[in-house]
Amino acid sequence: MKIWRMDWLLIGMVMMMVISLSPSAANAQALSFTTDTSVTYQFGEQIEFELSVESMQGVEAIWLFVQPVGMGIANFSVPLEETGLHVIAIKPEQLLLRPYSDVDYWFQIEFADEPSTKTDTNRFRYLDNRYEWRRIQSNQFELYWLSGNDDFGLAALNTAQQAWLQLAEQFSGEPNTPVMIYLYADAEALQSALDITNLDWVAGHADPQINAMLLSIAPSPDQRLEMQRQIPHELAHLFVFAQTGQGYRYQPVWLLEGLATGAELAENEEYGTALARAADRKEFIAMADLCQSFPQQSDQVYLAYAQSASFVDYLQEEYGHAQLRGLMEKYAEGVSCEAGFLQTYGISLSKAQAQWQKDTFRTTVLSLFAVNMGPYAILLMILTGLPWLAGRLQKPREEGRSDGG
Repeated sequence: MKIWRMDWLLIGMVMMMVISLSPSAANAQALSFTTDTSVTYQFGEQIEFELSVESMQGVEAIWLFVQPVGMGIANFSVPLEETGLHVIAIKPEQLLLRPYSDVDYWFQIEFADEPSTKTDTNRFRYLDNRYEWRRIQSNQFELYWLSGNDDFGLAALNTAQQAWLQLAEQFSGEPNTPVMIYLYADAEALQSALDITNLDWVAGHADPQINAMLLSIAPSPDQRLEMQRQIPHELAHLFVFAQTGQGYRYQPVWLLEGLATGAELAENEEYGTALARAADRKEFIAMADLCQSFPQQSDQVYLAYAQSASFVDYLQEEYGHAQLRGLMEKYAEGVSCEAGFLQTYGISLSKAQAQWQKDTFRTTVLSLFAVNMGPYAILLMILTGLPWLAGRLQKPREEGRSDGG
């Protein structure tokens, strides 16, 4: 009995020696280092990553790894500090970082005589922390806004939910929830967040990759109209992405913006004016020129949006919703703009545009003429009609004198 106990004791001692000499034990020793990580940032300026290491003994190098969700990994060498406190500052543009995206980061510590180890992966959201945001939430949305009371935020949220119900009937897929909505007080603040210059007409932006919408709406007499235009427009982009996935990037701009503009719950009078003027002057933009981008000039961009919305609406009425969804699927495969259209509808994009112009604007020119020429027509009637009327009134008198003379 004593011998049996002695044998087990020896076996236990041997096993402990084997474990202590194994690589996993060395790694466990490295992991025993106490570390602490944190991140602070000033939106649009720099992001500071901090690593605190309890002991620098044997540390040969430290690396920082940063990965905005959905993008590649960037790595940076961290200067070693004997104090164990390491801080490295990174510019957002070095990471191609988009506003409101989620960012993962971790550190890797390399030792001279032991395997390297890494810290836990942490995540932060790159919010626009230049402002104090108010917040309201529903099942589908998290809405943040800067100006206005609770009623303003609730009105925006209700508009978003109304738009969701409308778009859910049109598209086969729905965006992931919650959708993030950020309402800036004006277009300048929005453009600053997006780092946009020389595009004064940009008032909203949807980023399907981060499931977020950035809008410029502030309390005003027109806030309801702005909500009904901007919120459904940008939400439609997220619905298209939900239906097409990564094929979203292959969709022509005229199709994306045509669907989004058509989803707006309130009409934009400027679009109607732009279409009527283009019909009068026969200055429509070729749809093929709107496949990759829209013009940058404000007068032309209004026409591009209006023309795209009218053309997409025409396709749906003439050929049906199913065929339009087939067009989106064709484009999602990476087929070119004009080839995808021809394969789906059996006619060229230019021929379809010509038919759209003929069917949609054959009476518009006459009505536009009546509207534009109305004041001149009245003046012309006054100038020519009064002498005629005077002549008609004068004629009987002259005839009366002749008969009585």
